Amino acid sequence: MNLEYIIDHFMSLTALSLETGVETAEIESFIADGLLPDASYRVSLTGEVHSFLGEAKDDGIAMRFFSKSHVGRIRHLKSELRTTSIEDLKKSLRGKFDQAYRARLDPAILTCEGFTVFKDQAGASDEGRLQAYLDEEWQHYLKGTYGLCTKTAAFDEIAIKEVSSRIIAHYLEHYGAGLNDQLSAKDRQYLLSVVDDFDKVCSKFAPFERAHCSRTRYIHTVREALNGKPAS
Repeated sequence: MNLEYIIDHFMSLTALSLETGVETAEIESFIADGLLPDASYRVSLTGEVHSFLGEAKDDGIAMRFFSKSHVGRIRHLKSELRTTSIEDLKKSLRGKFDQAYRARLDPAILTCEGFTVFKDQAGASDEGRLQAYLDEEWQHYLKGTYGLCTKTAAFDEIAIKEVSSRIIAHYLEHYGAGLNDQLSAKDRQYLLSVVDDFDKVCSKFAPFERAHCSRTRYIHTVREALNGKPAS
């Protein structure tokens, strides 16, 4: 079932090449240059072959699987690189990534205790800490992490997912099992809206990941606590 999920929702390097008309070596160079995220899943095949005529054992094969949204990214890169240098394009992409996050981190959201990581000891917003966080998030993006846990790994999806998860985690840490009993009607409605935002951008995850993934932790757990019944 894991392999079925990955094959249905992701694409191999060869499939990306066939779909975009871009050679695999050039796609690899996009990844190496920090223009394109790496694979979200790596799958090892044993190399065992069986047929009615016999069986054979080849060397194992390692395959990488990427978000299907890479098709659009690769085509965009090919178009942009006709007139833009690699370094300028990297700066542009990184700027758009940071902008998506900052657009989500409005002043009201930053007052939530879940965002103390972005504040200094006096409680004031700390630009250096925020930038360090964005640097770390960019690396997660390039490693393929968000191709796995968001639907398309679009910058705004990533920002929504990460900001929402911090808010939800704060409520879970603060109220725990008493979430439903202790929240006011206003806070309950707000938390459910944050969970809905998270749900809109969060992937389904492969079967082996689901017991411990963020969908279970931040969607199912909260909805069950607030609704008093298992989430669908």
